[in-house]
Amino acid sequence: MKPRNQLVQLRRIAQIRDLQCTGAQARTGEAAAVRGEAERESAVEAEKLQLVAEGWQAALAAPMLAVDLLALWSGELIRQDDVRRDAESRLREAQAELDLRHGEWARALACRDAAYEMTKAATRRHARAREEKLLGDATDRHMHRRHAL
Repeated sequence: MKPRNQLVQLRRIAQIRDLQCTGAQARTGEAAAVRGEAERESAVEAEKLQLVAEGWQAALAAPMLAVDLLALWSGELIRQDDVRRDAESRLREAQAELDLRHGEWARALACRDAAYEMTKAATRRHARAREEKLLGDATDRHMHRRHAL
């Protein structure tokens, strides 16, 4: 392959790597948004659980225990604890997805940087070869003129 064609191919590869990097960055941003939402949801559910637990404690501390009310508080406490655990599970999953997407982004950045470095090196080699050819042509013309005299 001619050096010029190789340079064009390397530039195309670098542009593709740049697009891949941008896509990975966008997916990382989306995963961060999902994680943020899961974190907020988990905090809200933990707060709700705390309120239910306080209500349960208040019902137990009341001078008169209403068995029906205790059964309701107990059921709500169990239900809210399950909801909180589900929210924490979604948060862990969102964090794992964010870590995965961040790793993909880091790899895409490394590939993009490598592609640009290869393009820069090929550009320098191409420029050096062009300069050497021009210098050789100039030397040949000079030598040809000298012999013509």
